[in-house]
Amino acid sequence: MDDSSPEGNRGRDVVTRAEGERRVLEWARVAAVGGAVLLLYVTMMARVVTGEDAGEFITAAWTLGVPHPPGYPLYCLLAAGFSRLPGLGPVAGVALLSAVCAAMTVALLALLAGMLCRDVVAGMLAALLFAVTPSFWKHALIPEVYASTALLTVMLWLVLAGFDASGDRKWLWWIAVVTGLGLAMHNTFILLAFPTALFVLSRDRSSRARGTGEIPWRSYAVCVLVALGCWAVWQVYIPLRSLANPPLDWGNPETLSAWWRHVRREQYDFMVSAQPRIWPRLVAQARMMLGLYLEQGLFPLDLVGFVLLWRLCRRWALYLAGCAVLVVAGFTFWQNPEPTREWRLVMSVFPIPAYMAGALCVALSLNWLRRMADMFRGGKRFVTALAIGYILVLLVARFPDQDRRDFFWAREYGLNLLRSLPRNAVYVSNSDHGSFSVLYLQAVEGVRRDVANARVYGYLTPPDVDRLPASWRDMIGPQLSRSREWPVLEQLVLASDRPWFFEQYPVFSLDSGIRVIPWGLLWRALKPADPMPEENPWALYRWPDFRDRRGDFTADLIACDLLFARAAEELWRTRPDTTPDPDAALAWRKRAVSLVDVGLDIYGPDDGAMLNNAGVLCARFGAFQEALRYFERAQRQLPWSKTIHDNLARCRARVSQVHDARVVR
Repeated sequence: MDDSSPEGNRGRDVVTRAEGERRVLEWARVAAVGGAVLLLYVTMMARVVTGEDAGEFITAAWTLGVPHPPGYPLYCLLAAGFSRLPGLGPVAGVALLSAVCAAMTVALLALLAGMLCRDVVAGMLAALLFAVTPSFWKHALIPEVYASTALLTVMLWLVLAGFDASGDRKWLWWIAVVTGLGLAMHNTFILLAFPTALFVLSRDRSSRARGTGEIPWRSYAVCVLVALGCWAVWQVYIPLRSLANPPLDWGNPETLSAWWRHVRREQYDFMVSAQPRIWPRLVAQARMMLGLYLEQGLFPLDLVGFVLLWRLCRRWALYLAGCAVLVVAGFTFWQNPEPTREWRLVMSVFPIPAYMAGALCVALSLNWLRRMADMFRGGKRFVTALAIGYILVLLVARFPDQDRRDFFWAREYGLNLLRSLPRNAVYVSNSDHGSFSVLYLQAVEGVRRDVANARVYGYLTPPDVDRLPASWRDMIGPQLSRSREWPVLEQLVLASDRPWFFEQYPVFSLDSGIRVIPWGLLWRALKPADPMPEENPWALYRWPDFRDRRGDFTADLIACDLLFARAAEELWRTRPDTTPDPDAALAWRKRAVSLVDVGLDIYGPDDGAMLNNAGVLCARFGAFQEALRYFERAQRQLPWSKTIHDNLARCRARVSQVHDARVVR
């Protein structure tokens, strides 16, 4: 039959119409997946400020401030719009941004997975499995930057797939634009840019080998400029907002040099070399990252899918593997983490693009299983039902710990700190859950703005600096290390007429005459002429149900802080200058050790960093035998840690001195 005949035209129309209906059906299924996931996430998302960086990001959104390096300008502007949505408060608004971006990520991942394996159902199942992976699910519910980063990542992969399928150079401009937006969102795109560039070169090289074109180096150069231009446009936000002096102005990046220090994260340069890169520690890091990967529930389907993808299209297999390896290895190198619970939490977010790549491979595994099972009657449906059942089991099992509705631990921690502080107090924070919750309460909710936080940004920004001599004032800034802060803080306490409170036990010289007393969760500095206060801060605290911690890091850490603070009060009563009754001192010490042990059981009895903190707490007030046990346990967990090694050596020396003194008597 002649294609130009009426019958041929009608045949082409039928094919075109069928193809259009198939695409509409695919998009409808993908939209249904995104809608279902969005409903799940919105139902569970935070309505109250959570821990980690949530308080900081909500404040940045609400006040158009500058958060920690590299500044996240694109995220701040998006979150600013969501924080002002009618009918929602700032917390729910910014959390909704995460939920929407996460749901769109799942929907687009389903679309891309369906394109790779030519099986929409397998793509949908793989995307739904990714939606309930713990790392991604958690950050779909809280005010954080990682859901929006994941959305831009899958958008990059989609436009890359469009370029791969057609070879049309117009896709290069979209690749450049999405990469530039990604660079303005998160540093993940610095790592993704390299394998993306190699993918484009490989695709163009194959076209040239077939004689269909030449490698367009000029177009590549223009695309790089477009990507950098997209990044630079959003970067203007940082110095412009810093000039307005918002409540959150990290690093005060008003000048070009200050902006560059902020963008390149100079404040965190120390992390790269802070700990030794020795084989036992590298192996421990690898084990930690492997454990995080196995928790997601993608193994072994993702590895099987990778083998299938390798056979199907090696370019995509190498690209996805490159993205996964570079993201995991790159952030592990930059962060140089310890195998502790806190670092495990920090490192759990960076591999999300690797888990997305794994989900794409899962789609190929499911497609292969469905095709193999189709040889049997009802086999394809059985495999599909099995996959749905697996996803539902993970959903039900993980739901209680992921649920962030009515989760008040971080907010109550900040409120309790502010409730217990007298008017015009100065609070020197030492934790994210302390600093950022107080920052949020003051800047967004307007609670106790008379209290000054002297260390919001990880470095000193104290009040009453004008009372110090110029030589002391010049020392204050991001370049001042923690070990050199105490002499400056000592001068400030003596010069200021405000009461000073510290989250970390302050170290002052004996000549200063400053006394340090426990104040609930904090330590209070009393000048030589200050009387002993009679208030009891513990009576002002209000806490959520102690059992309702849901496995959350911040909740467990706060619970541990509470018990350690109680233990510190008991140990403080045994200090030598009070000459306590020996029997009473022994009872107080036993009670303190019991409280510390309960705190360790909650946080993690084998966490090296927290065991070291327990040892420091005991040693500070002369409980050297108890401290020695904690330091020895800590060294078994982190044998390469110089800090723990030095603490253990000093403690052993003090125990030996005490023993020798008893022998002499």
